[in-house]
Amino acid sequence: MAASSPTSIIQEIRKGFDWQKVERFQKKYGIKDELVARMIGLSDRTLTRHRKEREPLDSVASDRFYRAEKIIELATSVFENKDAAMQWLRRAQPGLANLIPLEILDTEPGSHAVQTLLTQIEYSVLP
Repeated sequence: MAASSPTSIIQEIRKGFDWQKVERFQKKYGIKDELVARMIGLSDRTLTRHRKEREPLDSVASDRFYRAEKIIELATSVFENKDAAMQWLRRAQPGLANLIPLEILDTEPGSHAVQTLLTQIEYSVLP
């Protein structure tokens, strides 16, 4: 994700991310539609309809998408490898009460918990 000012990111989220951005993300990280739908708080059917009609995500789904994208980028940085990061994000983690990180990114508290744990791993300050 290119560095942008907070104001331009806010405007982009409010406008809604387009499908090209979502599809690039999915391809880059190998994430299927069902998981993307869960991460951004949409049903599989709604996600499919949006994609088919090329409708941009609404602001709430765009905000969740942005959060998830940032967490996945952080994991890739921490593990210094996209595949290792995705493997970690797909497994139950003791530091998250054995929850699967990718499955809790749909909420602010879940995203915050994953981000906190990744930061602790990065700096070797485990709970």
